[in-house]
Amino acid sequence: MNFKTDFRMVALGLCILAIALRLVPHDYNVSAICALGMLLGCFGSPLLGFVVALAAMAASDVLGEVLGIPSMGFYAPWLMLTVYLAMASSALVGRFVVGLRDGAGHFRIPLWAGVPLGAVVSSVLFFLVTNFASWLDPQMGYPLTLTGLAECYWAALPFAKNTLVGNLVYSALFFGGYAFFRMPTSSPVDVR
Repeated sequence: MNFKTDFRMVALGLCILAIALRLVPHDYNVSAICALGMLLGCFGSPLLGFVVALAAMAASDVLGEVLGIPSMGFYAPWLMLTVYLAMASSALVGRFVVGLRDGAGHFRIPLWAGVPLGAVVSSVLFFLVTNFASWLDPQMGYPLTLTGLAECYWAALPFAKNTLVGNLVYSALFFGGYAFFRMPTSSPVDVR
C-alpha cells in the first residue's frame, strides 16, 4: 500500500474517531476536530483537512441531533457556519504553522514545537471568530458596543480553556499516533 492510500485511510480513520469523540460525553468545546484538520493540513493538504474537518463536524452534528445529545445538533445557520469554518480553518494552521518545510523537505519549525503552537493558534482563532459572531447575534443579548463585545469574550473564557485543552491533547495524540505508525519498522536485534 503506498503512502497516498495510507494517508487516505488515516484521514478516514481519524475522521471517524473525531466524530465518535464528539458523541461521547465530554466537556463543552473539547473536540478532536481541530487536531484532525491540523494533521491533515500538515501532512496532506489544507483542502483535504478543511473538507474532512467540515465533514466530521456535519456528521457529528447530524448524529447528535438524531440521538438527542445535548449541545449538539442544529442551531442558527450563520452561527453554525461560523463555528464550522473556524474549526476547519485549523487545516490552514496545520499547513502554515506546523507543515512549513524548507527546500530539503525538513520542517522549519520542529513538530514538537509546531504542534502545540498550532493547537494554541487554532484555539485563539476559534475563540476570536466564534465569539465575535455570537456578539453580533441579537439572540445572545449582548449590546453592540465595545463593552458588549468585551462581555461576550469574558463570558466565553471558560469555554476557551476547554478548547485549548482539547486542541492540545488531541493534537498530541493525533500527531504522536501518526508519527508512531509512520515510523519504519526495524528488524529485531540479534542478542546472541
